[in-house]
Amino acid sequence: MWGRLGLLLMSSIGLSLWLAAGHVDANALFQSPVSPVIESPVAQPPIEQPPVEQAPVEQPPVEQAPVEQPPLDKTGAPIVPVAPTAEPIQRNRREAPLEEVEGGGPAQFILDQAELIDTVVVSGAYVWLCCGVSLFLLVPLVLLFVYIRGRSKIIREEGY
Repeated sequence: MWGRLGLLLMSSIGLSLWLAAGHVDANALFQSPVSPVIESPVAQPPIEQPPVEQAPVEQPPVEQAPVEQPPLDKTGAPIVPVAPTAEPIQRNRREAPLEEVEGGGPAQFILDQAELIDTVVVSGAYVWLCCGVSLFLLVPLVLLFVYIRGRSKIIREEGY
């Protein structure tokens, strides 16, 4: 067993010294090779197509309607008519809580799976971290308790 361990230790030290001497660059050992540069084909000028002749289209003259004066309000400013829209105007209102959805049906709940997984992972990490910190703080306290109890037991048995 010690022979294999010594062989591995000596080979790792030898590899470290070989790399430190500068015979081989460490990037050559641990990096993937550089990919070759792909050159684009030589750009050829676009092929010109002969222009297509189009027959002129005659358009009838546009008749202009007589301009009417817009109605005026009490101050003398023109009243601008508002065109009706196809959709009713929606007012900004505060969204109802999930329990108070109109119609009494079940609330629409959209679940984002990526956000759910992220939340579960982060929550699990916090729980794991809290367990690790409490264990880190609890072990010295338990060892101190065992040490004090052992000392008191030894003192009691010897009758000091």
